This record gives sequence, C-alpha cells and structure tokens, in this order.
Amino acid sequence: MILECVHVTTQEEANEVLEFIGTWRHESIIKNNGECIIYLDDSGYDRLGRYEESEVYEKYNLITFEKFLEKYKQIKTNKQSMEKQMLEVLNKTYDNLHLRRTTVPLFMSSPGIGKTSIIQKFAKDRGVQMKKVTLSQRMPNEVVGGMMPDIASKTWETYDSSELQTLKDGDILFFDEVFNGTLKQTLDALLNLLEDRTLPTGKKLADVMIVAASNPQGLINLTPQIKQRFEREDLKFNSEEFQAYLKNKYGMPESISSHICTLINKEKFESNEWNFVTPRSVEKAINKIGCELKSNYDDVLRPYLTKTIESPMDISKLNVKKGDQVEYVNILKLLIANSNAKLQIEEETKNPELTEKRLAREKIAKEKAEKQAQIEQELAKAKAAEDAKVAEESAKPLKSTSKVKPIKTTTTNDSTNHK
Repeated sequence: MILECVHVTTQEEANEVLEFIGTWRHESIIKNNGECIIYLDDSGYDRLGRYEESEVYEKYNLITFEKFLEKYKQIKTNKQSMEKQMLEVLNKTYDNLHLRRTTVPLFMSSPGIGKTSIIQKFAKDRGVQMKKVTLSQRMPNEVVGGMMPDIASKTWETYDSSELQTLKDGDILFFDEVFNGTLKQTLDALLNLLEDRTLPTGKKLADVMIVAASNPQGLINLTPQIKQRFEREDLKFNSEEFQAYLKNKYGMPESISSHICTLINKEKFESNEWNFVTPRSVEKAINKIGCELKSNYDDVLRPYLTKTIESPMDISKLNVKKGDQVEYVNILKLLIANSNAKLQIEEETKNPELTEKRLAREKIAKEKAEKQAQIEQELAKAKAAEDAKVAEESAKPLKSTSKVKPIKTTTTNDSTNHK
C-alpha cells in the first residue's frame, strides 16, 4: 500500500528525496512531461505502475517537495549528524592538496557505529579506489615494505609494499583498527609514510589521501611520535540518527528504537564480555531475528522486538488493517523477506546463471519434499492398518482355553491303617 508520493520538478529535488530515503528502498522515478514523481512505500518497497497524473492525484497522497522538506526536516537533520561531521573532514582534506599530502584524519569512536561504511561511501562517491589495511592484522614488513636478504648477492635488499604501489593519484588509503591490538613495531614502520608519504626505498607514495579509524577501547600505549602523525576526530553515537535509520529501513517505531538506543548508550565494553550492544551488532541481530534465526542478542532485543504496536498500514499478508494491534517482529520479518527477494532479483538480473542454479535447488527441494511426504503417507497408512488390526483383535470375544483337572483321591486300606 503506497502511503505517500512526492512530486518533484527537477532532478536536484529528486536526488535530495532519494538521498533521504536511502538505498534500502527500491526507489523508482516515473518521468512524466519532464517532471518526476517519486513514490514512497512505508512497507519498504514500491508498487509502481504508470498512471495518468489525474489518477495519481486521486489514488495517492501526493505532497509537494516543499511539504516533504517541512515534514521530514527534523529527521533529515538528525540523520546527517555523525556522517556530516566525517564527510566535512574528508571532503575538505581531500580537496586541499596540502592537507591531503600532510595530514591523516583519525576518526575515533566506539566500535560498530559506521565509520568504515561512511569512508567507503565517500570513496565510491568520489569514484576512486579505497585500499583498506587492518593494521591489527599486519606485521611491520607487511604494511609498507622492508628489507629481505638476497641469497645470490648475499646482501640485504630493500623493497616496497606491492599493495601500496597499486594506488594511484587521488585514491584513498584507509588504515583501520590503528591502535587496537596493533604491534608497536608496525606503527613505527608507518612513521615515514605518514609524515612525508615516503616508502622504504625512498620512492614517494602516489598522491593519495590517508585516513584512519580506531576505537578508544583497548588502546595500546602510544608514543608522542605516533600521536602527532594523526589528526584526531572524536565521534559520538547519535540516538536520533540511529532511530531515524531504524524507522526508515525496518519500519521500527520510536517506542521500540528508543529502548534499543538506551542499551547502546549503556554499553561499557567490558573486556570479560563477549557480546557488545552497538549499532552494528544490533542491525545484524535484527536481520537474524527477522529471518527466524537465533541471535546472541535475543535476551536483550526480543522483549522489545516482540512488542505489540499499531499497524501503520493495511498488511494483507499479516491479515491486519491499519491501526490493528500486531507484534512488530511480524512486520520486521515481512520487510526483511521483501528486501532479500529484491536483492536476489537484482543479483539474478546481473548473473542469469544464478537463476538457473536457484531453480535447480528449488526443483531438488521440491522432489525431496514430495518424496518425504510420500514416505510419511505410506507410514501413516501402515500405522492405520496396524491400528485397525489391533482394534479388530481387541473386539473379538475371548475363548476360554483352561481345562478343569479331576481331583485325584487316594483310597487307604483299613487293614493297613490298623495293623
């Protein structure tokens, strides 16, 4: 059921609406006489058809672009907070050649709030390659290069990292988990690279932007030399931003998302714990629960996800009308199923072989199910026949098979007794 349509008259307006909606929805644009009408579907997917303009006005709640901005202004402002902070630093550093060549922005925050995904999106929007290096997984000579013995010449040869040599001007080198479990020697090996972009052989690195990210939890001891190589930017989890995200992507009402954000804000990241409530872990758990799988966070999340809410719309698959009471988790399952179906269609469109493989799997599964059903049917028939036989035997009158044995008496001789 389409709840809202936004009428836009320029591509710029369309882009702004689409940016707000996000990639989670399969947004579509119908061009009509040079204008665009974007249909928003609160159930998480679109049902589009080509309609005459009058029919659109009659059937759907069509709002102007100005009304859209007014209605969603607060959500839009909240959504941009942390991302806006990061993008401002990234854009200004990237565009200023001096900053790009001499500074290294370091984004510091609790884990799982989306630092990496924002940096990846930035690189994609710029149309450049992003090379991610997780420093906590690297030995010193695996990052920038080093020295190796040459057996033939019996000398030490200096070499540069082949990985870094693939970078081109304008690319992005991203060091992740910079201070979390990273060897001090690995950080020391980076000093020259971070300072003047020089590789071990003396060769200059391509004109790239170096950016880094880390978490304050589990920081190793840092020397002043290392600290001065980075420009630290502290990021904070924004509850309003995450609530807007959960509503847009999973249709989650504030009455539920507010409790989840409270759990995230209370997380202390104690080292003896295994599971930590972060935006990343919450979203993974939500998707598992939506697929009817057990999650490590069931105990803390399910009490909220199974809350009863008012249905925001008619949902035929759940047999509920707008305003009816329904467990939110049932809406979540439907949204995730639809999202997965769309992703599958997209993948199969790109690669038709996937369709053939899926159909083959479905055929095998169907044959297996039919065979299992046949076996169960035969077993049920056999059991029914056995039960009928037992019942028939039980209904027959019992025949007595016992024989009365005659009493055997012994006659005694009087003469013997009175001898």
